[in-house]
Amino acid sequence: SEIDERRFKEIYGEEAVEFQLTSLERHGSVVDDPKLWLEAALAGGFKFMPIARVDSCPCGSTQTTLLSRFVFWNLLGLRECDRCGVLFVSPRLTKEAMRSVFAEHYFDYADLKVWGERRGRVFSDVLRVLQSRNVRKVFDVGAAFGHFVKYAQDMGLEAAGSDISAKAVEVGREQLGVELYAGALDELSLPDESVDAVVSLDAFYYVADPRAELDAMRRLVKPGGLIVLRLRNSLWSR
Repeated sequence: SEIDERRFKEIYGEEAVEFQLTSLERHGSVVDDPKLWLEAALAGGFKFMPIARVDSCPCGSTQTTLLSRFVFWNLLGLRECDRCGVLFVSPRLTKEAMRSVFAEHYFDYADLKVWGERRGRVFSDVLRVLQSRNVRKVFDVGAAFGHFVKYAQDMGLEAAGSDISAKAVEVGREQLGVELYAGALDELSLPDESVDAVVSLDAFYYVADPRAELDAMRRLVKPGGLIVLRLRNSLWSR
């Protein structure tokens, strides 16, 4: 409302408010609560980052419940499917926006050694899962610079990986000497049934289409193989 605009301009300044109002207009109907979005955008100083609404759960149901909202480069929502209970993000960053986040903002290129060392315990936990299933060849999806790929190689496994950040892939190839591919897994021309296991460590929840990503992982893994997903503080394998 006009009153809200005046109040926001008093707090944040006219230029900031006008910028976010323009962004709000660009988002259009994707934003279901414009006032709440504007408050979050001004408080967080959002840059324009495109978002999209997800109208249905991967199971196909359109009956969902908004559980909460959170900020990750924009005001996003966590929803639960009323039919199957799956949690998913809507609205969420578009696929192109997510690529931008990881290509331009996410990675710390200054000290690759620190980036890898702080994940040592995660790597050892995952390796134990792989060794328990006699995995010899593994592919890491969302590999960043390829530190897990290098770790797996050092432990005697044949390993490669991929990441949507072409810059991270380039740096990893040059500095770690590992085999990495740039792009989303379903975009890569990798041979079907070519690895014993696929791992994705703290990356799967950023995927725009989880079902398509899992399908791509399944095609890559040999029959009877393993998919290992680490989601922050949990480790799930099947």
